[in-house]
Amino acid sequence: MNKRITYIDGLRGIACILVFVNHFLMAFYPASYFGADAPSHFANGLDSSYAQSFLSVFSNGNFWVCVFFVISAFIISYKILRKSEGDAKQYHTSLATGLIKRYPRLMLPVFVVCLLILSASWLGLFVNNTAAQITGSSLMLGRYEYRLSIYDLLTSAFVKIWFFSDETFSNSFWMLSTLFLGGFLSNILSIMAGRKNRRMLFLYGFFALLCIAADSLYLTFVLGTSLAYIVVRYEALLVRITSSLFSKIFMFFIMLVGLFLGGYPSGIVPTNYYRFLNHLPASLTPTNFYHMLGAFFVVSTIVFLPQIQKILSVKPILFLGDVSFAVYLLNLPFIFSFSSAMLLWLSATTIGPNYQLCAAIIFIASGILLLLLSYLFHRYAESLCSKITDAILSFIITD
Repeated sequence: MNKRITYIDGLRGIACILVFVNHFLMAFYPASYFGADAPSHFANGLDSSYAQSFLSVFSNGNFWVCVFFVISAFIISYKILRKSEGDAKQYHTSLATGLIKRYPRLMLPVFVVCLLILSASWLGLFVNNTAAQITGSSLMLGRYEYRLSIYDLLTSAFVKIWFFSDETFSNSFWMLSTLFLGGFLSNILSIMAGRKNRRMLFLYGFFALLCIAADSLYLTFVLGTSLAYIVVRYEALLVRITSSLFSKIFMFFIMLVGLFLGGYPSGIVPTNYYRFLNHLPASLTPTNFYHMLGAFFVVSTIVFLPQIQKILSVKPILFLGDVSFAVYLLNLPFIFSFSSAMLLWLSATTIGPNYQLCAAIIFIASGILLLLLSYLFHRYAESLCSKITDAILSFIITD
């Protein structure tokens, strides 16, 4: 179990870093997301072309959020399904623990970040609206125009973020309600599998169809749970796949298909080779559907490819996995404060006219400092939040 969680954590770290890349490009190169509808910072329109290129998969934030959802569902379900095969009392205790701790485990770090954002708002550290006049980014424009209040902090951090996808404190917080409630869905679906039920894939398929009909991102949690179910209940199949050269080649091909689907543009309707995918029913959002399917393909193939697992298990990537949640929570407020301020400062220097050089310097400096801040947040803030969560559990669950 630890090995699988290790490489999955590595993938989660990569996903969060690429979400940061996505947000940085949206802030400094809006045409890389919105295409010709946004200002281009290249004379040849390179960023506009990138918006619907396959290569944009490596900065397509919506796709990597879907990967994050599938990963979360897989980890939750894998642990439950494994423990269901052990001691019944320990299994029931672990179920209660997991369900009770989910809200404080997610809410407390988010509350700390919201408190930091509130402080930055009061201190006037957000200069994104001024920077947006240079970058032309709609992502930056209009955010943090007014000073946030204590009332905003309490209502958003404790309620709105988790049930109403509230973005008062950060644009990227929209996904936290799906992450929070989707975790409960994975818990329920995993518990339904029982100890030896080998026909749950039929039921999971039914739930998947319901999510597709509702055009819901919760499909990622059904798919992640289904993947965990296959890994746990059909271990013999896993062994055969990982030992067959043909299966490995096939899985690698499926990974490429998943990445291709993940490159489906988020900010524009594609007119290049992706246009052939523009034929879904009107009830479905193509971006979400293809990204969810692509995310499932990518995560599934990694589960069946030990070679990729080894790469994802190296220490630098595992470090990214450790700080992934902090990176996700901090990256946009950081871009709207530090990165934006750095742009304003560089614009007043001799290198100001060279936008590409300014953006490169800002990206490198922002990436390094963001990782440092995320590490400190993970080590101290998340550690403290974890202790508080454990104290809540010990108070509620008694022997």
